[in-house]
Amino acid sequence: MLMISRRLLAAAAILCAMLVPVHAQKTKAQLNTEIGANFPDQTAGQITPQNLRTVTQDIVNSIMPTAPVTANSVPCFDGTTGLLKGCGSGALTVQDLNTIRFASQYGQADWCANLVAAVNDIGNAPGTIVVDSAAGPNACSAGSTIQLGSNHRIEFVSGNVYVLNQTLQFGNNGTALVGVGGGNGGNAPINTGVVLKWIGGTGCTMIYMFNTSFSQFRNIGLDANNTLNCVGIMMDSNNNPITTRNILEQFEITGTHVGIVVGSADTSAVSGGSCSAMPSQSGCSENDFFAIRHFQIFGNCSDTAAEGIRINSLNAAQNSLIGYANMQCVNVGVRMINMNDNLTITGVNSGSAIGSDATLFRIESTVINGPDLISNESEAGSFSVVDHAVGGAQTWAYNQWNQPCTSDGGAIIASISNLSSAGNCTASGTVKVKSIGDNPENLWTTSGSGVVDYVPSSGQPLPGGKGGTGLTSYTTGDLIVASGATALSKLADAATGSVLCSGGAGVVPAYCKVTSSHVNAATGSGSFVFATSPTLTTPSIGAATYTSLQNTANLLATISAEKAGGDLFAYRFSSGTPRMTFGAGGGSGSPFFGSNIVWSGSGNVWNYDTTGSAWWLGNLPGFAEAFALCANSGTSGTAVGSDTTTRCGFFLGTNGMSILGNANGASQPTGTTSEFATVKASASGTAPGAGYCKIGTVAGTNAGTCKLVAYCGTSTTPTTIIDNVGGGC
Repeated sequence: MLMISRRLLAAAAILCAMLVPVHAQKTKAQLNTEIGANFPDQTAGQITPQNLRTVTQDIVNSIMPTAPVTANSVPCFDGTTGLLKGCGSGALTVQDLNTIRFASQYGQADWCANLVAAVNDIGNAPGTIVVDSAAGPNACSAGSTIQLGSNHRIEFVSGNVYVLNQTLQFGNNGTALVGVGGGNGGNAPINTGVVLKWIGGTGCTMIYMFNTSFSQFRNIGLDANNTLNCVGIMMDSNNNPITTRNILEQFEITGTHVGIVVGSADTSAVSGGSCSAMPSQSGCSENDFFAIRHFQIFGNCSDTAAEGIRINSLNAAQNSLIGYANMQCVNVGVRMINMNDNLTITGVNSGSAIGSDATLFRIESTVINGPDLISNESEAGSFSVVDHAVGGAQTWAYNQWNQPCTSDGGAIIASISNLSSAGNCTASGTVKVKSIGDNPENLWTTSGSGVVDYVPSSGQPLPGGKGGTGLTSYTTGDLIVASGATALSKLADAATGSVLCSGGAGVVPAYCKVTSSHVNAATGSGSFVFATSPTLTTPSIGAATYTSLQNTANLLATISAEKAGGDLFAYRFSSGTPRMTFGAGGGSGSPFFGSNIVWSGSGNVWNYDTTGSAWWLGNLPGFAEAFALCANSGTSGTAVGSDTTTRCGFFLGTNGMSILGNANGASQPTGTTSEFATVKASASGTAPGAGYCKIGTVAGTNAGTCKLVAYCGTSTTPTTIIDNVGGGC
């Protein structure tokens, strides 16, 4: 009977459930109140049997917690009573949902220990390990490197700061370390949400990818806590297998000595020969086909040797990308010590540079093929780029170099549309630069054997130092002048009649008007210098006559000036005796050939004007057809032949020619006082005087012949020298 009643009751309950509308769930207190109201404790009539009320209350109590519970508490059954109770937020022990592990459910002391337990639990199978704040972010008790394993995705799902005292090492393949969350505003400058903060020892590596491929690191901040010589992320390989095709993105690194190391952490390169002999050594086989993008490296501002990224591996960086980043508090943004070719660095800018010779990009001389630099910007430091690459080809395009750049190796650089407020980049060594559309156009200068070829962008002129003018427009009449060692400028035209005047050595000339100062400077005399001889026009003075010439006042004035010592030679004509004087003036002390030369007609000669050394020529008194050269030491104004001081050395007259010896004026008219003389045969015999002889010709003894005779001393008797020679005497 009891069993039937229960079945009937169950069926009735089901039927009622189908017919009665569904009500919202109620709390324990609401249910007990409802039972007390609907099932009153009546013993008379047994309308609501007491035992039914008791059973109903037991059912409610069995499915509801027996004590108050806290918010977000997990419900669980009491192991003793079997009743539900609040077990708190950490009581759930469900760890494995197929391939997902929850680190917080492993019951370890901190997140590092829980992570290790989860990795060990999942083993080599692919899977995801979820790390949240319940895993204990404020402590890390790991005793050694934490191995993340291959094909594991470690995902932080809350924006906490997780302290770290050991390296997190990726597996060989397919490892992902990913953060999500709202960020941590109390740990500036990092604002990436999840932050791993180092609390371990010095010389650390926070994230290590060794022989790792196809792995990812994203949406996580690394804070090295300014610990000495710490590295944020390191990628290296022993070539078994290689490290390749990894992606680092959407992250931030702060407080490191080097933010990211690709290859060896050393500052010296391993040679190609050494890598061939031992390819397993660090610095040989890491890392190509990587992408490092959308990040910020905020180094250690107290570490003046801090670097953002260091690349040091022979085969590193081939076909790789570093891009869209900001570097702060580093001495070198990206330092390339050894690498392969085809690395592109783009969208990287720098600020707050520290240390001496701070540089955004530094390429050491152990690099053969440097990177392509595209759309980067330097905002602080000493240099934008210092490039020592010894070969290879690079492209520098669309960068803004606010600090100088230099390339002194052997690379070939295509410099395209770069903008520089610093004004120059220097090409030295054996580097060859093709500058295409850079601004300014003379961005590059050369030193040593460096070569720069300019190819201006469309509409831009070739610079003056490279065979062009650097000018884009002209005005009619402009002149092009050198305004510097490698620059040309325009000199605008000036007013009509202006000439180009020098401003002196090293000064741009200018137009000016000619003044007397310019003429004096040119000739030293104030006279104009003509390019060709001027055409002279003879003045019309009418027909000259003897009377007009002798009475011309100007000619007389000229003679007067000559007598005063002014003219080189003067002349005068008079009605009585024509005569001409040649000399350097007539004054004392200015002779021509040592004295004056005088010519006069017979009967009157000119007086000599210079005492002691005058030379005379002309007819002498008493010899109408005579010519003599004489020296005179007599008194000025005395005529030849009247002064005993006159000495004649040569005489030519109608009686013959004499070479005279010290004949004075008193004896000179005879013309016979000669050491040697010739006279006509018809001349009568005369004595030449004491101490002199003369030779003459007379008729010979035989008819028709000649006889040469001599007259000596005071004797008029000739002495025969030779007779009966010749004829016609």
